[in-house]
Formats: sequence, C-alpha cells, structure tokens
Amino acid sequence: MDFKYLFRRLAFWATLIITFLFVLLRETRHDYIDLLHRLADLLVLMTYAGLIWAISFWLDRRKPLFNKFSSGNKRYEQIWKTSISVFVGVVLAVVIELLVFSAINEETGPLFYFVIRGLLITAIIQVLFYSISAVYQNRQMEVENLRLREENVQAQLDVFRQQVNPHFLFNALNTLRSFVQLKHPETGNFVVQLSEVYRYLLQNSQENKVTLEQELSMLKAYSYLLQARFQDNFNLHLNIPNALYPRIMPPLTLQLLVENAVKHNVVSSENPLHIWIEWKPDQQAIEVRNNRQPKRSTSTSTGIGLPNIDQRYKLLCGRGINIEQSDLFFSVSLPIISNGTEPLIG
Repeated sequence: MDFKYLFRRLAFWATLIITFLFVLLRETRHDYIDLLHRLADLLVLMTYAGLIWAISFWLDRRKPLFNKFSSGNKRYEQIWKTSISVFVGVVLAVVIELLVFSAINEETGPLFYFVIRGLLITAIIQVLFYSISAVYQNRQMEVENLRLREENVQAQLDVFRQQVNPHFLFNALNTLRSFVQLKHPETGNFVVQLSEVYRYLLQNSQENKVTLEQELSMLKAYSYLLQARFQDNFNLHLNIPNALYPRIMPPLTLQLLVENAVKHNVVSSENPLHIWIEWKPDQQAIEVRNNRQPKRSTSTSTGIGLPNIDQRYKLLCGRGINIEQSDLFFSVSLPIISNGTEPLIG
C-alpha cells in the first residue's frame, strides 16, 4: 500500500477521533445549548483538524526552503515547522470560532478557551504527524541501507569472479593441454566437468541463493578438475546427509572456500591438501575445514572472499559465518538455511 495513501487515511481517522473526544468533553460539561450548537462545534473541530493536517503536509513538502533557514539541522527544521503550525493554528482557532458562532447568532465562549483547545489539537496532530513521519523515514532508511548492502556485496562478488575465474580457467586449460598432448583417456571427461562448472557459473551468476544439492553438484565437478591437476595431492572429503540437499545457500560459497584453500596452501606429494566438508548437527552448520600448510609466498589476496561470503549469509539468514584457525587447521562454519518447507535435522 502506498505510504502517502496510508498516511492520509491515518490523518482522517485521527481527525474523527480528536473531534469525537473534544465534542464528548463539552457534552459532559453541558456546554451545548441545542443540536445546532453541537453540529456547529462538530463542524468547527473537523475543519480545524483537517486544516492543521493540510498545513503539516504542506510544510513537509517545503523541506528545501526550511533547510536554508536551519542549515540542514533537523532539530531546527522541526522547530521552524512547529512554530509556524502553532501560529497558524491560533489564528485559525480564533477566526473559525468567531465566524461560525457569529453566523449562527450564538454567544461565543471565552476566546481563551478556543485558543487553548486549538493549541491542544495542534499539539496532538503535530506529535502524530512527526511520529508517523519518523517511522516512515526509518523504514525508508532501512530499505535503502539493505539495497546498498546488496549492491555492495554483488559488486564485491563480481570483482572476485573477475579475478578468480580467468586464473582458474588458465590452470584448467593448461591441464587440458597436457591431457591432449599425452592422449590421456580422461580428456573427454575433463572437458565435460569443465563445462559443468562454467554452466553453473552462467546459470547462477545472477542468483542470490541456490540449493545445497546444486552447490555440491558443481563442487564435485570443480574438485574433479583440481584432482586432475594435482592428482593424489588434492583430496576432498564430503560428509553431507541427503536430507540437507533442499537447504539453500549463496551460490559459489563452497567453490570459493575450496579455491581459497588451494590458493593459500602448499599442494604437493610431500604435503597433500585435504579438505573436509561435513555437517555439524550441534552447530546446525556445515563446516569446511582444511589442513594448514601455508605457502611461503602467495599472490596478493583481494581480502574479498570471506567477508563477501559472510555478508551474503547475513543478508540471507541474519547469521554470519564462523572462522577458526589453528596451527594445524583452518575451518569455516556455514549456517544452514532452511527453505521454509522442512525441519532441521540432527
């Protein structure tokens, strides 16, 4: 529903309630002479409240004008608007009361009473107006912050892909070339797995989430390429229950973590790299762990990968990833995200 429409509906109902309360107050004091007197006062109150709402909306649309007087200070801006509303409210209270009651040849009540009543109505409407406006502005700010965060994360992910994918493709093509030169029997299967990886990248490059089953399927193809490159020096150990396959996660999460492990650790016959991807029911998370054998010199890290994954998880489920590091192991725990149709498992 459009906020402006909702705001005006609230203003309408607030006017009715304010009018009813003030009429009821005068009724309990037996101030009314007859039905005409009651109707006249009802008309005065509704007209006055309606005009105060209209003035508040009009002043709110003149923000650039008040910014000049208040130098951008929100407090001073609100003081200016409130002062104008109070001044106009007093003038309206006096003019309307005098015009209406003189028109029906009734003796008006004390002018002081009408001014005080006008000020009370103005104060109530001002509090309602700025309270609702504050709620709306906070919601708008939250939506805008969320949009900026999503755009920032997407931009970081795009940069990361641009840096990682060409490097990965270069290594894969080198491996493929050696296979072709040696007439390796696995050449055809290598090409199939490579195409699976890039098909996944193309299909999910614009997605915010994929199923765990999709991610694992791509990871198996990706690990095949790494095993073709490193032979028995690279080992991936998967222990994920099938019941978790429908759960969701940000795309390329597992691939990025495996890529990071390969990038920052020695992979050789003397120091084979092991990566374990396991379900941890006590944490309700998937743990990606590798044995640590850091390279003496690595290419400059972008510093984007892990913070990017953390941000994407926070956007999806409100929980970030958990990173632990020791002399022997490096691990990242990924929160398991329900798709809303199945219970968590133990």
